[in-house]
Amino acid sequence: MISLKDTLKIIIKVFIGALITLCIIFSSSFGLTFLAEQFIDGYIDTTPFLLHYPLLTIFLLGIYLVFWKKQYSLTIGLFLGFILFMLLMAFLFEVLAGPATL
Repeated sequence: MISLKDTLKIIIKVFIGALITLCIIFSSSFGLTFLAEQFIDGYIDTTPFLLHYPLLTIFLLGIYLVFWKKQYSLTIGLFLGFILFMLLMAFLFEVLAGPATL
């Protein structure tokens, strides 16, 4: 049987993983987009900087944590944080842009 102390440790690790994800997303996506806009003239597609590169970083970090460090709850927190970020972005785009019309 899992004790309350072990359960709290798991929950704390999940929240830490979610916070790490948000830090990775905000620091890398906005930082890389800013650098790309500063040093590249003309139009640049910022989609890879906003979504693909942070997701790749989170995915690689998750693989490292699962296979080498056996930190399953921290890895669950990483992916939970990314899912929450995507839901937040979808909600913000729906509120700011209005309902999607076909």
